[in-house]
Amino acid sequence: MSSNIKVLQVIPKLGYGGAETGCYDIAHYLPENNCKSFIVTSGGELTKFIDKEKVKLIRLPVHSKNPLLIFINGIILIGIILFYNISIVHARSRAPAWSCLFATKLTGRKFVTTFHGTYNFSSKLKKFLVIFRGINVDYFDPSTKLDFDEKKLLQKWEINKEKKIILVPGRLTSWKGQEMLIEAINLVKIELGYEAFHVVILGSDQGRDLYKKKLVRLTEQYRLTNQIKFIDHCKDMALAYKVSDIVISPSIEPEAFGRVAVEAQSMEKLIIASNIGGSNETIINEKTGFLFESGDANALSKTIIKTITMDEMSVQLMGKEGRKNVIKKFNVEKMCFSTYSEYKRLLN
Repeated sequence: MSSNIKVLQVIPKLGYGGAETGCYDIAHYLPENNCKSFIVTSGGELTKFIDKEKVKLIRLPVHSKNPLLIFINGIILIGIILFYNISIVHARSRAPAWSCLFATKLTGRKFVTTFHGTYNFSSKLKKFLVIFRGINVDYFDPSTKLDFDEKKLLQKWEINKEKKIILVPGRLTSWKGQEMLIEAINLVKIELGYEAFHVVILGSDQGRDLYKKKLVRLTEQYRLTNQIKFIDHCKDMALAYKVSDIVISPSIEPEAFGRVAVEAQSMEKLIIASNIGGSNETIINEKTGFLFESGDANALSKTIIKTITMDEMSVQLMGKEGRKNVIKKFNVEKMCFSTYSEYKRLLN
């Protein structure tokens, strides 16, 4: 049966988000199990990493919400389905889902949609099957990073390792909670009376110039310019985690999965995350990381003080437990196998 399975995944754009990397991972997993793999997308950074010998990449403007384009995409998808004899069409966003639904209805093929999170959504229909997302634990492995590369990255960031480093990954947008984080750092400084650590806010503003300027002004207002650095991009995120001591995910709105919390645990780092969304499921509080009251700068500041004063043995133990937690529950291999199993079940 598996050799006859041909899966077409349709996603608006292949960036570095959770849904996109999940699509990418499954696309490359399928050929290893004698399946044919296809992706339809409008583009994105991850497209350059696709193995063209294993995965057929087709570009269409499936990111558009224009009703006419959705209809035209549906017509083109019908042609793709029939030409390649696709077995299953897997839509990974709302806009292309309409095109895919139209195309599969007319061609009689199986149709799958993925809803990347049930938070802020009340319908029970979209909670029918849960497959946890996964990460590549071989890539996010602290033992694979070299001291030379760590020193090189710290030099690039102009950071002295004499103090601990707090890493805050994530694109700069208000719901990611960077503003509240800066307030919490100020509270820590007031409580301790000195700058106890470096903070690296790592992420692009993606054109949100006003929000970044607001964050910079807040940093200047609290006189934290010597403590907080804004870094736009790091091509080796595993290395960024490795040079850090503590990782914070301060989102003030729930994330469906929250890759930061999982990646940090896989790298055996202390993770502090707000107690909403996916973090409640990916972090075992006070065993593999710490949860704090979402949006509460005071609660976050207290948690930061707690973590920076932990003894080294406790820090290492928590790091080991974090990696075990990820390998057991959030390994990309497990996610791909579960999805592949659903494909086979659907066809059978």
